[in-house]
Amino acid sequence: MRKRVTVAVMAAITAMTIWNGEVTARAQEMAPEEVVNVVESYQSASEPELLEDDPLAGRVQGYTQDGVGESQTGISLFSIYDNGYTHNSRYNGMTVRDGIDVSYYQGDIDWNAVKSSGIEFAIIRAGYRGYQYGNLKEDPKFWQNMQGATAAGLKVGVYIFSQAITEAEAAEEANFLLSRIQGYRVELPIVMDFEYVSGVAGNGRLYQAGLSRDKATSVCSAFCNTVINAGYTPMIYANKSMLENQMDGNYLGARYKIWLANYTKQTFYGGPYTYWQYTSSGKVKGIKGLVDMNFWYDDSTMTPTVSTEDASKFTTLLYENFLEREPDTSGLEHWIGKVQGGRTGAEVAHGFVFSDEFVSRNYSDDIFLDRMYQGLMGRPSDEAGKSDWMEKLRNGVSREYVFKQFVDSEEFTNKCKAYGITRGTVTLLESRDANYLLTRFVVRNYTEFLGRPYDVDGLNYWCGLILAGKVDMASLAHGFVFSEECMNKNLSNGEFIKMLYRGCFDREADEGGYMEWLDSLDSGKKSRDEVCRGFVNSQEFYNLVRAYGL
Repeated sequence: MRKRVTVAVMAAITAMTIWNGEVTARAQEMAPEEVVNVVESYQSASEPELLEDDPLAGRVQGYTQDGVGESQTGISLFSIYDNGYTHNSRYNGMTVRDGIDVSYYQGDIDWNAVKSSGIEFAIIRAGYRGYQYGNLKEDPKFWQNMQGATAAGLKVGVYIFSQAITEAEAAEEANFLLSRIQGYRVELPIVMDFEYVSGVAGNGRLYQAGLSRDKATSVCSAFCNTVINAGYTPMIYANKSMLENQMDGNYLGARYKIWLANYTKQTFYGGPYTYWQYTSSGKVKGIKGLVDMNFWYDDSTMTPTVSTEDASKFTTLLYENFLEREPDTSGLEHWIGKVQGGRTGAEVAHGFVFSDEFVSRNYSDDIFLDRMYQGLMGRPSDEAGKSDWMEKLRNGVSREYVFKQFVDSEEFTNKCKAYGITRGTVTLLESRDANYLLTRFVVRNYTEFLGRPYDVDGLNYWCGLILAGKVDMASLAHGFVFSEECMNKNLSNGEFIKMLYRGCFDREADEGGYMEWLDSLDSGKKSRDEVCRGFVNSQEFYNLVRAYGL
């Protein structure tokens, strides 16, 4: 996200002039020839061609984002070395990490140079929704940036520049991101960049929609909940004004992570935030032009001082609820050591839930969930919640997926806090856990076309193909219908057509349609392949896919 550097600003840097009454500490330290080198690096950065309908267009052309800053102080040279930023006291004890966010407009990036400069993380744009027409488009540099950043050893997150005006569009944007991160180690959040478009006629479709504060909050929540259901951590990016006025930043911040944009040396935003984008005018080795700079308040390295008594109590409860026994002395000492050594509550609980001792008992889903509720939330299951988890397990997600939702819950968080333990989380690796709605749809293909429950390897295979964009829903159904397993059923033409009605339309055949399709097969006018394609390419099949939220 870069802005054009004007000649006036260049002159200000070269002459060491004052910006808004201040001279940056870094500029004061620089030798004249060093300043010239920095200026020349800006001048040599070519302006990339604007992407069609890209909501970043305004900022690329040199406009300031509406409401971002209280006191934009000009170019922040070598921002990561600048000690002039004041952090809120709530982050005392946390590790403040330096990072950037990038898109197509940073051009070709030398990620090893970026890493060597001291940058620890990058949030990479995967795509955007057009500010005029609303189409989703992929950032042309996304794959290159993902591969480069991860290969260089940076922690990465991904974002989409949103223009969503409904909950359905927000969920669509979340799924757009989720479909593009398979195969990558994404340790940081999945982000919805929710902002108006500045510097373009009408300020874009989000601005024109005039969403109420409650509606905008609901749209952001829909994005976050879709990401959570896929087993990832969501985050909302917005500027200070947007969080305070156009949405309920406190409500969102209490439930999801917030990435605050506020271009100032000290932000006075009062709501919760985990990341702070403090300038769009940073300069980092390995990037020719300007780049957004960010702080990440990382609490993962904070090793709490956990007493032996608290560590023993926490671990003993896990023994009692999951292994149904008193802890043995050596085992208890082992886990107390892990807790006091900084292992998170999620990591320790995972060691119990997926231990050989627990897994060997082959508990039913019903009993497994009762253990989750009692062991991680400290209470019996509630009927509605348990029923929902039972349905998700029947529809193909793993127990690891369920475990993650429990340890990410407020109840488990509070339980860890009570013992002075950092909660932590787990990373899901199976394709079937990436998007529950997709997994549910793939599972119905097993039921309708093969007449049997799914197998885990097959489910991961099909989900992986779809998430990678190699197969669409029509091709998925066609693949099942003409699989060796389905063909070996030796269905008659009539049975074949009835199967297509159930599998592709989710209903029994109507007499007129059934007879028409049957005649086309019996007479040889159409092959089974042509008939199947008629079903999977129909509006009714499309409507079924949409009904599954895909």
